[in-house]
Amino acid sequence: CNNNFEMLGVLRDEFKGQVQISIGMTSRDEVEEIVNFFEETDQAQSRLVIYSCTSGYPVPAKDLSLLEINWLYDNYGQRVSEIGFSGHHKGIAFDIAAFTLGANYIERHFTLDRTWKGTDHAASLEPHGIRKLNKNLQYVYEALKYKNNEILKVEIETREKLKKEVI
Repeated sequence: CNNNFEMLGVLRDEFKGQVQISIGMTSRDEVEEIVNFFEETDQAQSRLVIYSCTSGYPVPAKDLSLLEINWLYDNYGQRVSEIGFSGHHKGIAFDIAAFTLGANYIERHFTLDRTWKGTDHAASLEPHGIRKLNKNLQYVYEALKYKNNEILKVEIETREKLKKEVI
């Protein structure tokens, strides 16, 4: 419904919270229309989150197009509040990749049983998968930084043991 401007108008003009919109099944011109619609009332930068998404259940890796996150940043990074990733794939590896590309939000469907009938279940995460994704995102978040010293404390003992000077 991301091109239902009557509904978007209610979200923009009456709802006071953050508006999160997936751009799966949406052309680039349509994305521009959505962002312009929120910019008309100066609300895109403060309230609009747009999610990179390929809508399929499940989406094969070759169709995830994770670099669309870069396209969103290049075109909308200064115009919207946040950029996210909405995944409909199996596993959690691509969510981690999306996060490292800059997705501030990761949206996943969840289920109690991935074998249940319906389009979403196969591409959803069960409770243990959600926990694993959360834990791995936290690990990656902790690791995404520059060294605070040229040689870290954890490297000193190894350096003294293994690094030899040639004379």
